Amino acid sequence: MTAILPNPEPAGPLAAYRGLGDAVLSERIEAVRRRMGPRLVILGHHYQQDGMA
Repeated sequence: MTAILPNPEPAGPLAAYRGLGDAVLSERIEAVRRRMGPRLVILGHHYQQDGMA
């Protein structure tokens, strides 16, 4: 018999940000952008999993 375990809670330095809403995150990004000006570069990557059949 195979047991299906739930996904673990995210860990690491970014775990606290995962519970924040889009509006809060956007405001935080804009605040840093205003403070840093043209020196700011935001790198990002989106991981997408295949859909479940």
